[in-house]
Amino acid sequence: MSKLLLIDGSSFLHRGYYAMPNLRNSQGEYTGAVYGLVSMLSRIINAEKPQFAAVCFDKSRHSFRTDFYPEYKGTRKETPTELKSQFALAFEVLEAFGIFAVEMDNYEADDLIGTLAKKGEAQGMKVDIYTGDRDLLQLITERITVHIAGSGKSAAESTPFDTAAMIEKYGFEPCRLIDFKALMGDTSDNIPGIAGVGEKTAQKLLSQFGSLENLLQNTEQIENEKLCQKVIAGEEQARLSYRLATICCEAPIEFDEETLRLKPCREEELLQLYRRLEFRSLMRPLEKAIMAKREAEGGMLFMQQETLPAAKAKKPVQPQKAASIFDEERPFDEPQTAFKPQIFPADEAALLKKLQQAKSIGLYISYSNAAIYGEINGIGFGFADGTGYHMEFMGELDRIRLQTYKDILENPSVTKLCYNLKETMLVLAANGIKLSGADFDCALAAYLLNSTKGDYPSDEILYADAALLPAGEKTAAFAAALFPVSQKQTEELKEAGMYDLFTNMEMPLVKVLFDMEREGIVVRRAELESISAELGAQINALTAEIYQLAGTEFNINSPKQLGEILFERLDIQGGKKTKTGYSTAAEILEELAPQNEIIAKILEYRTCAKLKSTYADGLHKLINQNTGKLHTSFKQTVTATGRLSSAEPNLQNIPVRYEEGRKLRKAFTPSQTGNMLLAADYNQIELRVLAHISGDEKLIHAFRNNEDIHTRTAMEVFGVSAEEMTPDLRRKAKAVNFGIVYGISDYGLGRDLGISRKEAHEYIEKYFERYPLVKKYQQKTIADAKEKGYVETIYGRRRYLPELRSSNFNIRSFAERMAINTPIQGSAADIMKIAMLRLAKAMQEKQLRSKLLLQVHDELILDVCPEELQILADLLKNTMQEAAELAVPLLADLKIGENWYN
Repeated sequence: MSKLLLIDGSSFLHRGYYAMPNLRNSQGEYTGAVYGLVSMLSRIINAEKPQFAAVCFDKSRHSFRTDFYPEYKGTRKETPTELKSQFALAFEVLEAFGIFAVEMDNYEADDLIGTLAKKGEAQGMKVDIYTGDRDLLQLITERITVHIAGSGKSAAESTPFDTAAMIEKYGFEPCRLIDFKALMGDTSDNIPGIAGVGEKTAQKLLSQFGSLENLLQNTEQIENEKLCQKVIAGEEQARLSYRLATICCEAPIEFDEETLRLKPCREEELLQLYRRLEFRSLMRPLEKAIMAKREAEGGMLFMQQETLPAAKAKKPVQPQKAASIFDEERPFDEPQTAFKPQIFPADEAALLKKLQQAKSIGLYISYSNAAIYGEINGIGFGFADGTGYHMEFMGELDRIRLQTYKDILENPSVTKLCYNLKETMLVLAANGIKLSGADFDCALAAYLLNSTKGDYPSDEILYADAALLPAGEKTAAFAAALFPVSQKQTEELKEAGMYDLFTNMEMPLVKVLFDMEREGIVVRRAELESISAELGAQINALTAEIYQLAGTEFNINSPKQLGEILFERLDIQGGKKTKTGYSTAAEILEELAPQNEIIAKILEYRTCAKLKSTYADGLHKLINQNTGKLHTSFKQTVTATGRLSSAEPNLQNIPVRYEEGRKLRKAFTPSQTGNMLLAADYNQIELRVLAHISGDEKLIHAFRNNEDIHTRTAMEVFGVSAEEMTPDLRRKAKAVNFGIVYGISDYGLGRDLGISRKEAHEYIEKYFERYPLVKKYQQKTIADAKEKGYVETIYGRRRYLPELRSSNFNIRSFAERMAINTPIQGSAADIMKIAMLRLAKAMQEKQLRSKLLLQVHDELILDVCPEELQILADLLKNTMQEAAELAVPLLADLKIGENWYN
């Protein structure tokens, strides 16, 4: 997974300045802030090793926030003159480093970071944000981690916050930080909040009501009368504060991968800057590096700055009370440091001789760009005696040299230990080599041993000290480390009862996914262009209609102008108004849509604009120039439950909610004329798994008799007959069914159905009355997980949940929901993997020419030759339905068409 590093430059410059306020060179030029920034940045890049990076700055005190609230940040002191002069200097140094630096009129650094983070996340990147500003915690998601720097000289020592850490620290989810600040205000930013509401009161209110909006809509439920009056009186200020505290994630900044890519630093230019600034401790290693002609890859010069040691590999923050369980049960959170490899350059004759004599080798490949293009930077070969050899790639001659090792790499009798096996196979295949004999992937093993970690960097899994090595030697060290690490992982997999899962499910699946990624899926450019043009025409037509309904032209994308049009010019009632502006968020506009048709047009305009930019135009750019196809990357090591994910691009997320979005699937077609796309989708597999593992007789009976499970649940919960059934009752029953699978709360179900919490609670209780063994399963699962520290799927896949022992109610409740859901969702994912393996094997044995293209959660999509259609339809249906023996039948629904849409 590509990594995007985002640095709050303004925050770090301020911290550097106050840590060393009087640092100057002999010319009297103030340099302390820049020195602090460079020092912190070096350590961070050393630890994170991103492919993409940006440093964002505030351009001035003025922003769009001061337009509607001039007092915003009005209590802050003026930036010292000694610090102001260093901002331009910081840009100069960052340019020499090869790091993109940016500032923008009307937007704060937080807004630029938020925009880039969300765009990076949409591209499938892992995003790490470093800042001293806790406002950015609101951006945390599964892929976005925020690291809060310490103060003073310890600013480079950061605390990483993911969702679990956020809940543990503050008691609420990241997105609720906005609500929190809206309630209590923020003196540093001069955000008013509600008068008389402090931190503890704000936390209590959020715990009770969940959100600011729910609080303001239900003030009668506030038990303390004085507090109730404060909230009612402070509604306007709270809404203003909410607007001020919300980071804008739609700043007009382009997300250009080439601009953001971390580039090799301009060493000579950087050295001159260091000399001018008299950064002597940074000069010496740089001079040494230049003299040694050691070209570092993509900003790896940081690795050679011996005076700035690498930061410790980051670990996700875990609840303190569960730490001992986490440490005992989850291996490989700490880097492996005992192993010390012997490293050699790749003397071809000596290396070939050693390879020809070896029964097993370690293979580690460093590559850039997508694996499908096969752009190798270096290869490491490792041996059981602890030696490692490295071969660096500088051009086409090295690619020709690679063929020298082709016979060994393709020899199935020579065992290969790898790290990220699928990517290794892809990059070699792109260079004409079909890797054989690979039987161990250390990254995949590390994932099984700790599925919630999310990231498995090689210097944590293999050899921690590699961060201090040049790029070539690093590949050799990693390759040699594969032997002791794989041996240790094998023992731990066996001890955890997951060795069979590893060897018979996850490892064989690598080859299946490799074939799917290599094959890719045809995407017709002309169709995407047509859809883009159609969306463009819709956008233009909607723009004209909106202008006509508004009676004037304005910038539809400007919240300020849109608010003035809707709530002042058109006098629409019920808008969220403050003395300084209006909110035009989607949820607000949806509530007000019945009042004026312009609102529906605006919402439709936004949908079309999103579909055009992100999908119709975005997918077009990702089509492989050589194959004319999209080659997604299927990830085995991302989700904690075992489900596969898709990235670069995410083909599991093609939008289908709107017809305009569904049309995008028309562009996805078979590989040749006459072929068809065949899809098979498991019918309610997670509910069937629930019936199996709970043993509930009524659920089992319903599935065995092929009843509509949502209708059956509606009849049981609401006490109606089949004749009395309405679409609305079935919809509510469906929400209850799937909510139970995910351990939903009465609050969550009430929110989803638009009903009161009390009514939602009654629905859940009635469900458990009718399906008592489901409740018993949930209670037993949580109790067992608290005792053991983990839950398991039917096939023994573990998910560790130390959060179950947290003293914090919110984080403990979240873990309980995961304990309920993981065995269900994870077992369904395992069943799908079994079906994929059996299908691939059967297709190979029958020598079918049809291809498996995509897996979209519970669905498989194939490119089928016409003469194989009936054979494959039967094979696909039977394979999926016979993948597991459950207490209820598995059903797979088949669909066919000349494109994905049809």
